[in-house]
Amino acid sequence: MIDSKLQSKVTKMIAIAEDAANEHEAAVAIAKAQEILLAHNLTMETFQPDQPDTPTGAIKDPFKIDIDSGFTWRAVLLNTIARGNLCHLVQSRHDKLVYLFGTASNIRDVMAMYDWLAEQAERLAHETAEDRKREYLDAYGEKPRDTRSFKTSFHQGFAGAIRTRLRESRAAFDRAAQSTQALTVIEKDAEGAARAYFPSLGKTRGSRSSNREGYSAGRSAGASTSMARAGVLSGGPRQLRA
Repeated sequence: MIDSKLQSKVTKMIAIAEDAANEHEAAVAIAKAQEILLAHNLTMETFQPDQPDTPTGAIKDPFKIDIDSGFTWRAVLLNTIARGNLCHLVQSRHDKLVYLFGTASNIRDVMAMYDWLAEQAERLAHETAEDRKREYLDAYGEKPRDTRSFKTSFHQGFAGAIRTRLRESRAAFDRAAQSTQALTVIEKDAEGAARAYFPSLGKTRGSRSSNREGYSAGRSAGASTSMARAGVLSGGPRQLRA
């Protein structure tokens, strides 16, 4: 049975997030609620019984996502978020689809976080590139000729920063938790489901950044961007915050 004081604290944080005036206030409240849950080895579903999760080991069929093959950074970003949320991602060369394996709640969290972060990456890359164009016009009287590579590298840097934040978040949780066995089981179940679906899994090579300025700007943006849109994470076992 859940302690009434604990339940009160969590529900209060959720209410604050839902009524928050801006994304930052909501993110802080959700992070605090998640911190309490992690400390007591609970999930958000404990407080939302009307949203049952699919049993971890029952996930056999993947969630399929169509990502344009020309946007490698999107697959990298999605893979980074999937790993940070105990899911396993496979990018197929045959049908150009991305297959996501994991529990139902974790997949929901991955897609919510991905949709938000991909949107922010696109917006910030565009805004930064436009500011850079104006600076070049003022300084040199012409636009930069490497805007395309700048934006591509910005996206790569952004995804790299998110990867760093999620790795640090997971490492901090592992250090603080008394046991990470439950997380390991969830991760292995997701990977096992992927290998059962794709018996001959290989490895893909990451793309290299061609524009240092763009990559650096992207990392800076990714390091300070809110990790998720307020009020959309389900808090399944186990949503990591950064």
